[in-house]
Amino acid sequence: MRPSSVVFAVIAVLAVVILIRSARVVPVQRNDIVERFGKYHRTLAPGLQVVWPFLDRIRGSVDLREQIVTMAPKPFTTSGGDPVTLSLNAYVKVVDATRFAYAGPFLPALEDKLTATVQTIVGGYDTGRGAQPPDADRHGGDRDARRSAPAVGGQGDPDRNQRCETAAAQRRQGLGLQKGGVRTVALVVKVAPGRAFVVERLGRYHRTLGTGTHLLIPVLDAVRTKVDLSEHSVDLSPQPVITADNIVTTVATAITFRVVDPVKATYEIANFLLAIEQLAITVLRNLMGSMTAQQAIDGRAALSGELLTALAETERWGVQVSRAEVTSITTPASAPDRYEWVYTDLP
Repeated sequence: MRPSSVVFAVIAVLAVVILIRSARVVPVQRNDIVERFGKYHRTLAPGLQVVWPFLDRIRGSVDLREQIVTMAPKPFTTSGGDPVTLSLNAYVKVVDATRFAYAGPFLPALEDKLTATVQTIVGGYDTGRGAQPPDADRHGGDRDARRSAPAVGGQGDPDRNQRCETAAAQRRQGLGLQKGGVRTVALVVKVAPGRAFVVERLGRYHRTLGTGTHLLIPVLDAVRTKVDLSEHSVDLSPQPVITADNIVTTVATAITFRVVDPVKATYEIANFLLAIEQLAITVLRNLMGSMTAQQAIDGRAALSGELLTALAETERWGVQVSRAEVTSITTPASAPDRYEWVYTDLP
């Protein structure tokens, strides 16, 4: 082999390597921050983008979907000097990826801001006179702060505890929404009944595949998510809820839902099941905080109906809640008259 042929082959290999490293596919609802020589250069939008190898560096990728931030319970003090414990919950969404990437640690700053704001609000109430902070919204609007109390009662129903553990595992795995491959070399894709595949082409949303056999373009197309469209029933873990008469009740709920829009479920929220759970807990605490324990027990049907109405908000995430039931309400043994009601046979 002549020297010129070797040189040509080396140049060709280098050109291919540079071309491959220059192309970058940014998925939908993400932004990539690019630095050149250590300084901010530009922000890559979703789609096929070109960067200079060896000169440009990807500082990070920012998720633009709505996220749920749950913070550990914190102590606060009312104007009467009474200590209360609140669990702070925030729904956040990045609107400027560049500022977010260079603004420093986000979670500590958000936690400090929420803590200061809630302390100012709580400090204006005196629990000694029976006054309590008002509910921000009867239908899930109280997203900055929720009342929290230690769990009470015994072990409860072992079967239900097992179902709750299963539901928790499903939440960690993202029930009904499975991640697909980054790129695919498959030409033919089969979608089973009751499922839908969200397909991206060069990082941008392309189409949603229904049941049947479909053709994809290798390398260019990617299956972003595989969505389960069947109906799911989830038992939420029992939650402590304080009623208007200052009794700590433990409330368990069951929710039935299904994904009706795979695109929204993929791009509008990072984990829709976790979002549904947090929204249901917030709504329950708002509703029961305005009634006594006995009223909550007697008004179970109305309570479940208002919960279902409030959960209609999940449609903006592409999820439809068809049923929401309060399955049990229990109070501690020290509560007056020992209110207790357990509903086991769901209609």
